[in-house]
Amino acid sequence: MGKLPGRLKEWQPFLEWWARDDVYWYFPKGRAVQSENVIEAFRVLKNFEGSTWNIAQPEFLDALEDAGLFNRRGDAQTEQDATAMARMYRIVFQFLGLAWIEDEEKIVVTPAGNAYLSANNPESITARQVQRYQVYNPTQGKNGLSLRIRPHIFLLDVLLNCENFITHKEYVLFVSRAKTDKELDAVVDWIHEFRKLSVADQNLIELLASELHDLGGRRTNLVNTIKLNRSYALQFLTYCDYLDRPGGKVAVKLRLSAKYEAEDIVRKYRTKAVFIQFDDQKDWFSYFGNHERFPTREEATDFYIDSGQPEKMADIEASKEVIDAQISEKMLEDYLEKNIQLLEDGLELIGRQYRTITGPIDLLCRDKDGAVVVVELKKGRASDKVIGQLLRYIGHVRTNELDYEGQNVRGIIVSKTVDKNLEMAIAGMGANNITTRTFNATISLN
Repeated sequence: MGKLPGRLKEWQPFLEWWARDDVYWYFPKGRAVQSENVIEAFRVLKNFEGSTWNIAQPEFLDALEDAGLFNRRGDAQTEQDATAMARMYRIVFQFLGLAWIEDEEKIVVTPAGNAYLSANNPESITARQVQRYQVYNPTQGKNGLSLRIRPHIFLLDVLLNCENFITHKEYVLFVSRAKTDKELDAVVDWIHEFRKLSVADQNLIELLASELHDLGGRRTNLVNTIKLNRSYALQFLTYCDYLDRPGGKVAVKLRLSAKYEAEDIVRKYRTKAVFIQFDDQKDWFSYFGNHERFPTREEATDFYIDSGQPEKMADIEASKEVIDAQISEKMLEDYLEKNIQLLEDGLELIGRQYRTITGPIDLLCRDKDGAVVVVELKKGRASDKVIGQLLRYIGHVRTNELDYEGQNVRGIIVSKTVDKNLEMAIAGMGANNITTRTFNATISLN
């Protein structure tokens, strides 16, 4: 670490903070998120929903060209350039949670994607997605494991405490390196102190920070790496109508007319939101792809119950009674996994906690006649909720899972009792492909 002159000795804690690791807010390189063509390109992609991406990609490019959104032969572009264009749009669509796009899987437009296409103000949908995005998800690699933060909400909080703007230097040195909300006060204080320095001393602080992580290659160091990623990050983080990127030294500015709106957004997340630990990309996408879902404690509890991870509820301070009840359900699932024919003669297990982008299926099976069977434990959920969820799983397996598309798919709900609400929910939805099973299990400990 370079030596600080005496006049800057109070910056030693900052340099030690900077030296701790090389983690930052990473956002993948993609076509400009805020390009006017994004929604038109997404309308084109919608026509390919249900096709596998590796097959649809060339046709998607042709359709973009027909729509005047891409000139495959312009500026001496190669086929490799064309493929890169499709890949960049794919990154944008996935990163905003608008569509699930994987090489060997079917393209699925999410509820957020459909709302984006139908909204009178599409930017309101993308703004909500940007707000909900957490750098604590399995698409982020090591960043997803070591950061516990919602970048947009943190950025708003910084802006509200820093005269409604930050510079490019301040984004690189302070904002992009925050790992948790607990670092807000330190980041804000450093920015205030940084603004009191001369330009020469600001540049010296940046130089000393750049010497702390030698990354080699084109990136050379962490400061330069964040600078190279900065434009992609800011395109995503400012995809709303209350933030501007005015240019020059200022990286982001909060519109004065939107100050109260920004305060309300921050307050909502600070008082009501929790962090949900998603270990699987499809789990993350089943949540993020639905713009109506908000990360409350109840939402987190539902996710941990649905995904068979009751042990994680302790992290969100769920009650001991709730945790114990869900552990009991998990033990039942353990038992049924090994004794699936108790539910029905001839039933064979395909997979447990079978991951889909609509959520994890407790037990996916096949019956003696070859039909696919989705088995869901009621897990104390409301009857209409478990029925609706089961119908979504059935529809998804039938239409979007390549191994089972077009096959007969039905469902079984396993619960302690079949009450009137459950019977009425099944009858009211006309779900003649859903049956119920009850169980009676007791556990004795001596």
